[in-house]
Amino acid sequence: MTLVLLIMTTVIATIALALLGAYHRRELRRLRQAHRQEVRAADDEHTRRLQRLGREHDDALQYAHHPVVRDILPALDALDEGLRHSAPHQDPALRNGLELAHRALLQALERHGVERVAPGPGDGFDPQWHQAVARVETNQVASGSVNECLRAGYRDGPRQLRAAMVEVACEPHTFPQPPQDVASPDASPSPEEPSSAPAFRPADDSSDASS
Repeated sequence: MTLVLLIMTTVIATIALALLGAYHRRELRRLRQAHRQEVRAADDEHTRRLQRLGREHDDALQYAHHPVVRDILPALDALDEGLRHSAPHQDPALRNGLELAHRALLQALERHGVERVAPGPGDGFDPQWHQAVARVETNQVASGSVNECLRAGYRDGPRQLRAAMVEVACEPHTFPQPPQDVASPDASPSPEEPSSAPAFRPADDSSDASS
């Protein structure tokens, strides 16, 4: 009896150890797989972060001049206003100076890839580069197109430095005229109604004479 119990105990212990070993091996494989996944995810995140930092660094180098350009734009706006309100016959020397300064600034910006956005009357309205500040009723240009550019915009490739401020044309509103009372040609003036007062009769002279 004791031998049987010993054998049974040994068998049970062997089975338990085998099950425990299998459980430990499964857990070890699971932990190793989870660790590899975490390491792979960390590597992917690190790679994406490096790529993002690289793009940001390239953008910073490519568009490093944007703050300076934005500081120059008010000077260009002032030159635009001066050219718009100056007449060539009044002071040709002043106007030539304004045109030279304006052209020099635009050429300097173009050398750095900055383009001027100034749509003319009738050009299509592009919400990506244009900012509508007013709607004007007119028949001079097509409805929905640019009527006038109030302030030029600027762009550097796909990047917008400033949107162009424009007026957008729309069709004029027509208000219906009130109907006018027109007399019908068949209508005739109504006859005057007879007066209810008694008609005047002259006095009879013969009756006065006999009396």
